[in-house]
Amino acid sequence: MLKLNQEYTYKKICEELGWKESSGGQKQKQIKEIESSFEFYHPENKKTHKPKKSYIFTKQLKEPELEDKRKTNSGVKRVPDGVFEYLFKCVLSSGVQRNEYHQRGEMTNIYISSSVIYREFGFDVYGILHSMALHFESATTAGYAKVSRIFQEICINTVRSQTITRFCRKLGYPANSLPKGILRKESRTSMHTVPDDELLEEYNIYMSWFLDFYKLKSERAAVRCGKYFEITEAIKSEFENRSDDKKYNVRKMNKITIGADDYADVMNFTPDKKEKKVIQNGFKRIMLNMIWDTIQRRCTSDKQYKVELDYDEKIELIRFFMILQDESNCVDEKLREQARELQKQMRIQMEQVGEDILKADAAEVEP
Repeated sequence: MLKLNQEYTYKKICEELGWKESSGGQKQKQIKEIESSFEFYHPENKKTHKPKKSYIFTKQLKEPELEDKRKTNSGVKRVPDGVFEYLFKCVLSSGVQRNEYHQRGEMTNIYISSSVIYREFGFDVYGILHSMALHFESATTAGYAKVSRIFQEICINTVRSQTITRFCRKLGYPANSLPKGILRKESRTSMHTVPDDELLEEYNIYMSWFLDFYKLKSERAAVRCGKYFEITEAIKSEFENRSDDKKYNVRKMNKITIGADDYADVMNFTPDKKEKKVIQNGFKRIMLNMIWDTIQRRCTSDKQYKVELDYDEKIELIRFFMILQDESNCVDEKLREQARELQKQMRIQMEQVGEDILKADAAEVEP
């Protein structure tokens, strides 16, 4: 949700609205839609005294809406609203069931992990990437650590854009900023957990310590390199091993607050298992198509990326995608064939570049 009298760059606008950053004609469409939705001005650059490209909005004229007509291989650029709403309700239902198990008191606060959200939507991206850990380790040993990192970012960002990002828009939170809360057990042997949000500040201090220890910039970076679970276990040990005021099984969770009417609606909702499975499989196929669409652009676009990939690195990126298909148990033969064909194109281009370099070297040594 964009706020008035606050400066926004194009990137920040896309984050707030859940749009994908684009280039060319699609970017111009996005900018045109924003400029028709608000009264605004461009703030002055204090060094050059010229207007910046960023925006400060002074009045909202309408809700910015943009239909992205670009096609992926599935013909779908984002998860349809009906699919999202159904699976969103499944997440809330799952959260309420967990609340009944662990929580006393205010039941409209739902504590739920990002992993559970992704599983409820049908694409357990953390679990799938964890199952690919050996492939990532082998790639790192072979000098492809950069490719491994980029691939995992593409996967996580894609799934987040269609789950947590849309949660935040629906519930009125800033992009990718679901509120956090703390659950803990009352004793080491207790079967029940209770909310204890007062521990959140202390938990974050511990998290900062361990991120610094591993030289990681964020929790997302810890997820990408496979250290997140190790860090959270270490934090639990810190709370449990204190000399006094011990706290057991302390975990940081997403905290979703819903109204009493929504809570009653969720309580009356019982998803049909077969229907839910069909919808989850559809979500999974959309995610794979969106991930493939991003990888294709990464390999073929003329856009200048902050981290560029060589042809052999692009080939490795495509290989990761084919492994992802296998690990997600959702192999689309059309996508697989497109991946093989793109790998072939990358090899041909790599060979052509090599030949051009040899010719240029030979020309330099000729008398």
